[in-house]
Amino acid sequence: MIRRIIALVFTTVALYILGFGIFLYNLPQQNKSIDVTNEDAIVVFTGGTGRLYTAKKLMKRNFNGPILISGVNERVHPTDVLGDSATTYIGHITYDYESPSTRGNVSMTSEWVSEKGISSILLVTSYYHVPRSLLLFEQAKFDKPITVYPVFPRTIGAFFLMREYTEDLLAFARII
Repeated sequence: MIRRIIALVFTTVALYILGFGIFLYNLPQQNKSIDVTNEDAIVVFTGGTGRLYTAKKLMKRNFNGPILISGVNERVHPTDVLGDSATTYIGHITYDYESPSTRGNVSMTSEWVSEKGISSILLVTSYYHVPRSLLLFEQAKFDKPITVYPVFPRTIGAFFLMREYTEDLLAFARII
């Protein structure tokens, strides 16, 4: 009986480590050069370092379409999010204060895309967040093309990435 338990624990740990390696291997490595003028809309999932800064840079590349910033903290004012750009793009930007999670971001994005008649999106999120975001879009049966623009924060530790991988597993199992 003890041998079976040890074998089960060993197998579970080995599979987790193997899956984590595959997760790391499949993470986006770098940003492609993207012409934002070819994109219908920009969607930003907040919560990670550099996402809003990256969105601001993309907006300044002559992007005139609608923008969704999803998962904004309720205590944050639009000018806190984008500074001077908030007034420049007023009317183009929708601030989602209601989505507390990635699943909520995806749900809000689906509704927003449907309301606005958008045919494709440019998704701005952290590189480690891309797999879960795309998985949740797939689970939500989101049928529009998604171009991913991953953001690369300066320092991300191994334990943080393991937590992200674990959250991906839980999303896959539809637990979160």
